[in-house]
Amino acid sequence: MQRLVEIAPIPPVPLHDLLTYGVPDALHDLAPGMRVRIPLGRQARVGVVAGFAVTPPPGQLRSVLEVLDREPFLPAELLELCRWTARYYLVSLAEVIATIVPRTLPPRLSERVVRLVRRLDDDAGRALARRAPARAHAYRTLLAAENGELVEAAARSAGIPATALRGLVAAGLAETIVREPCPAVPHDERSADRPLLTSAQRSAVEALGMALGQGTSASFVLLGVTGSGKTEVFLAAAEHALAGGRDVVLLVPEIALTHQIVERVRARFGGAVAVLHSGLGLRERWTEWRRIRSREARVVVGARSAVFAPVERLGLLVVDEEHDPAYKQEEGLRYNARDLAVVRARLAGAVVVLASATPSAESYHAARTGRHLLLELPERPTAHALPSVELVDLRRRVHSGASSRLFSDELRAALEENLATGGQTLVFLNRRGFATYLQCAACGTALTCPQCSVTLTLHRAAAALVCHHCHHHRRVPPACAACGGGLEAFGVGTEQIESALRACYPLAAVDRLDRDAAQRVGAQRRILHAWRAGDTDILPRSPESRRRRTSRLRRFHGRRARTTPRARLPSLRAPRQRPGGRARWLRGGAGSVRPRRAAPPPGARSRSRRPGRARSRAAAARAAARPLPVAMPASQRGCARAAHARTRGPRRRRDDAPSASPARN
Repeated sequence: MQRLVEIAPIPPVPLHDLLTYGVPDALHDLAPGMRVRIPLGRQARVGVVAGFAVTPPPGQLRSVLEVLDREPFLPAELLELCRWTARYYLVSLAEVIATIVPRTLPPRLSERVVRLVRRLDDDAGRALARRAPARAHAYRTLLAAENGELVEAAARSAGIPATALRGLVAAGLAETIVREPCPAVPHDERSADRPLLTSAQRSAVEALGMALGQGTSASFVLLGVTGSGKTEVFLAAAEHALAGGRDVVLLVPEIALTHQIVERVRARFGGAVAVLHSGLGLRERWTEWRRIRSREARVVVGARSAVFAPVERLGLLVVDEEHDPAYKQEEGLRYNARDLAVVRARLAGAVVVLASATPSAESYHAARTGRHLLLELPERPTAHALPSVELVDLRRRVHSGASSRLFSDELRAALEENLATGGQTLVFLNRRGFATYLQCAACGTALTCPQCSVTLTLHRAAAALVCHHCHHHRRVPPACAACGGGLEAFGVGTEQIESALRACYPLAAVDRLDRDAAQRVGAQRRILHAWRAGDTDILPRSPESRRRRTSRLRRFHGRRARTTPRARLPSLRAPRQRPGGRARWLRGGAGSVRPRRAAPPPGARSRSRRPGRARSRAAAARAAARPLPVAMPASQRGCARAAHARTRGPRRRRDDAPSASPARN
């Protein structure tokens, strides 16, 4: 009787979970967790074997075409975690597996090599040349190749058709093998320095080492004040796990922290460290995945998706800053990586550590009720005390000037003192952009997103209004579309903070770290490297810079949000200060409004730029570096409008226009 298997296709088929296929006799070594190639409709797809089936489905049964792995691609324990995730979060098992496994095969990572296995004598060689010249040419090329091997891609480049190679394989003269090139492993540099542990750190390491030695699952909550040395406890516990032949997974809440913690982990364990997060390219992700499966990398560091790392012998799983909401996946497959880490440790018989200076309420309650073991680090290993915190009530302050509206006197004094002593300053603000929204001063209409009905954020560097939910873009209108009145800007963003800091401290090196500034590849690493090297004095930062979230509304609308080309900001020059930190933007002002460009004559070619290239990068940089303007008194606004009307000149009547276009030659 033919064996039946249940396969999760990648990507999953809508309205279906697992598909049942037959197993040919030649594929008798097929096991759950392996990748296979299956017929689906009129094409062949890649799938993962989820298990064996007993009852055949109604209708015609199709068979597996090819097995892509020699051993399970997903370990048995990870496959069981996928089943638990599907049951708990009410999704199909195929969707969970498709989230873990990349949707396409690795591009040019695996090489198909044709190797010569049998030689022909002279008579057989001449007969092959008369009967099949192309096949004879391929045979002679294999004879001349080193070790009798030829990569299929190189053969195609040399003009050898694939049919000739397949003919040699069918005749038993050659065979096809899949070769996986060895990935480049980072240089194995280890540091012999080990900091002295405090008594609390030693107690925590001993408790974790005892749990690792027992070989059973255990869960801990590591509660330590900021700077108490929780990372050293992780690394010491990881040494215990590696010495016992078990592997380690370390989760961090954001990709930006991955590079920092990887440097410390590689300093301790050398090149046996792999990195997994959503920011990796397809080639890098497949390379790291293969290193983990072959146990070349025994320590995995990554963001929330690293909880599904293909570690086969998991011994220690650490969730750093477990209270952080970034561990919750809100797009696609929704899950909490912290909860899945506890479940995976239980399934693998491993030790899980939930570490935080301010643990979540559910984790702390579980530790107090006995579900987790509580480990505490009440003091810092150095003599440095915790920083003092001063709260300043800005509601009772009356500010004057653009900069004092953003910075209190206490903050400015602290900034100047820190700059004078050569220190660095981090300025946090939980909002991107330049202003929170624009509103009409006459009718009160706010500019909102047509899809989400939320207010649009003003981004001056991009010269656009952006929806932070669905990423809808639009250019900044010159006036209110409802009544034609002027527009007011409300709220403050990181762009405005950066501009004000550059204006107040022109000799200081000011940089900005948020999602907009870190869009380009390597930008975030460059900014952090400059900060660690001491090249940056002040760094405004937004908490949103630590993760890239796609829109939940794209899936609701069923399409990508339409974007419009970037355009130059209109002449919004002078803000009028109001109590509460609001600024009014006015069109006009003496010397700040350009006269209207004369209309081109009929029949002339337009010199407008192509859509999408309305602003150059240099113009965007100049707009971002432009200092905040000086406030315009209310008494001068009427004069500004009058000056604007004079610069426009009299309007041309319709009768003055030429009656016909000039004739073309």
